[in-house]
Amino acid sequence: MSLTLTPAGTRHAAEIFKSFFEDHRGCRYHHDFLCFRKIFLANQARWLEGDENATREIARCLQCVLIHWGANKRNAPFAGLDQFVARLREKHFRCAMERLFASRSVASVYEDNRARVLKQLYRLFVPRPKRSTYPTKALMLLCPHVPAFDSNVREALHCIPAHLRKWDGTAAELLALHKILEAFWARHGQHLLGVLQQVNHEHPAEEWDACPGRVVDMFLFSVGKRYIEAEEPRLLEWEEP
Repeated sequence: MSLTLTPAGTRHAAEIFKSFFEDHRGCRYHHDFLCFRKIFLANQARWLEGDENATREIARCLQCVLIHWGANKRNAPFAGLDQFVARLREKHFRCAMERLFASRSVASVYEDNRARVLKQLYRLFVPRPKRSTYPTKALMLLCPHVPAFDSNVREALHCIPAHLRKWDGTAAELLALHKILEAFWARHGQHLLGVLQQVNHEHPAEEWDACPGRVVDMFLFSVGKRYIEAEEPRLLEWEEP
């Protein structure tokens, strides 16, 4: 199955994005995202080379944002700062991240690297099997090509495909959902980018274009939070292959 915008979803896209920036929690989340990305990009090259100070700075900021997003609440297992530093310090993790940054244009290589990275991040939050979306939030912060998958996004995708209906938050399920949302971006990304640029002039179009996962996440967050009421027109639908 594939996810698509309905005609109503296409028409209401500007209103959906406006609701995100008018929502207190949405604005707070986006401020955290932008602050992390600024620090991450300033330290990325040195981190990939194994610099300890850059590694610790990224780990500290990543943990801080995720705590701000509730990772130490809601019964979500959560690692300490030393565990974050240790994970980001690992050479095979840094190599997988570097390949992920470089392989977006080669689908099979990109998916393999994303799977490796997500499974490593998963161990920071889920030392034993338990539902958690914080690995995808961490991955979106580090590499905003992919969306996260929080409760509001799940609400937007309320009719998820049958093989994912009993969602437990495993790495395999999250990777499958990433593929669905990437296909959604390939189909509707240019329209969403154009609308977003009209709604929010704070960032140039090329910055949004570099963060497709974040744009999809923002859109679905607002759909799930504000536009899934029974009386609202259906904005998203699933199509059979």
